[in-house]
Amino acid sequence: MKVLLVNPRWAFVAGDYAGSGIPYWPISLNILGASLEEDGHEVKYLDLPAIGIDTKTQKGELNLQGADPVDFKRLFVEDFDCFVVYAMNYAGITETLNTVACIRSVSIKPIFLLQNTQAVTSFQFSEKIKMDFSGVGVNTFLEDGPLSARLVLNGGLPVEFTTGKSVEFKTKWSVEQIDSYNKLPYSHGPKTSKYVPILTSLGCPFGCDFCVVPTLTNRKWNYRDSSSVIEEMLYYSTNYNIQHFQIEDLNPTINWPRWLELSSELLNYEFTYAIVSGTKCESIPLGYGPLLYKSGARYISISPESGSSRLMQDIGKHFDHEHALKLVREFRRAGIRTQTCFLLAHPKEDFMDKLKTLLYMARLAMAGVDEMAFFTVAPHPGSALVRQGLLSQSKASVVTFSGVGRDLNFGTNVYRLFVILYYLVLKFSRPIAFFGAILRTLRMKPQTKTENILARIIHMKRMS
Repeated sequence: MKVLLVNPRWAFVAGDYAGSGIPYWPISLNILGASLEEDGHEVKYLDLPAIGIDTKTQKGELNLQGADPVDFKRLFVEDFDCFVVYAMNYAGITETLNTVACIRSVSIKPIFLLQNTQAVTSFQFSEKIKMDFSGVGVNTFLEDGPLSARLVLNGGLPVEFTTGKSVEFKTKWSVEQIDSYNKLPYSHGPKTSKYVPILTSLGCPFGCDFCVVPTLTNRKWNYRDSSSVIEEMLYYSTNYNIQHFQIEDLNPTINWPRWLELSSELLNYEFTYAIVSGTKCESIPLGYGPLLYKSGARYISISPESGSSRLMQDIGKHFDHEHALKLVREFRRAGIRTQTCFLLAHPKEDFMDKLKTLLYMARLAMAGVDEMAFFTVAPHPGSALVRQGLLSQSKASVVTFSGVGRDLNFGTNVYRLFVILYYLVLKFSRPIAFFGAILRTLRMKPQTKTENILARIIHMKRMS
């Protein structure tokens, strides 16, 4: 079977440098492609962002980064047996529809739509969304991740994987993709050197009500053996001279014995890595900071979401605030940069919850956290908040967790602005760390995500 895997252009709101503008690589699509190649299929990619990495097009209120699918219609009439289009995130749903329609306008072959089950920014294929995509040409919806999609494309049935089991998969990025994505002077994590993103696990066992992943994966979490992860790193090191990796798992350290085994094996190599999409801080015992640093860890993100234990219970996520403070201190002494993420404007958040968040932010600053990120709760189809009617669909053309470009109410906007200003005051209270971050930003030698922003702004302006 000859398959064309299509990654639509990135869609983002102008000025949104920390939300929809983050340049995510199509990892799940690549995992599917590598699996199909192993099964003997001929696989080709049409990675539109990679092809047109320096091309930006305005379309209504959105900016699109990448090559226009219309320019590649000749590919769609080649002798492909089917097409797989990647539905990476909710912000890009309109462009994904446009890409499917472009394929269908010149080909009658089956079109599959692959859901991204690995991101809080994704979306559930609701009946309405399925109707919209079926209307422009999608024949089959692949809703259970790349491993299940592999079975479907091989003529089988989707399978529900049992949580906590070892699974085998890998990526196989082309030299064109690697070179193109690395042309950008920024990335999801701190862009310190040439890199590739990898997954060491799939899914998440937790049930945060603002996140769509619990719905998409039924709270399953499966992991790769440490030997499989090392093998993938060695492949990119040997063939592409890559020594740095951005780990995009939702919670890579949940099975601590596995991560400890992987860290111990990494001591034999000179790789470095950043855990950029977060991990459950309680899964990391105290005392392992020096080992993690020696294994290559340079940046780790965790997500308190709120300083209020009461609100965290409503969200459906346990978080040990005291353990996180100790972990941040330990990582700072070990040389590992840390990020903490907070969720603002949850519908059940009250004044006391907000106050507790501000107090906890101050304690984190004193503990030495390197950066804090703030996300505004967003109505992504499939999240429990949307299903329960606590969040309604936005009238904005794109929904972002950054809040940029959304129709937020006055109170929420004031709250967001106050929290950001308060954070800057906390940063300035540690002048050496503050001016160190400024210097690294100006020199474009980032060690945190925030320090990427200047490079992102400059590059976006050059594409205008």
